Amino acid sequence: MTARCPTCNGHGEVPAEKTCALDGCGRTFTWQDGGRGRARPRRDAAYCSRSCAHTAAQRAYRARKAA
Repeated sequence: MTARCPTCNGHGEVPAEKTCALDGCGRTFTWQDGGRGRARPRRDAAYCSRSCAHTAAQRAYRARKAA
């Protein structure tokens, strides 16, 4: 049995916990923090927050630029 989502008024289910994909973060999360607000949280996110996603994007950009 899965838990009901408290922010969805009982119409959705809480997604499974994931680990942030950013090297060095490793935080476990269910919803992505920040950005779009709690009205439309992201369940399909790979990063725990927008700052981790931005850091990963900047690292990838610098790696592409250096290559």
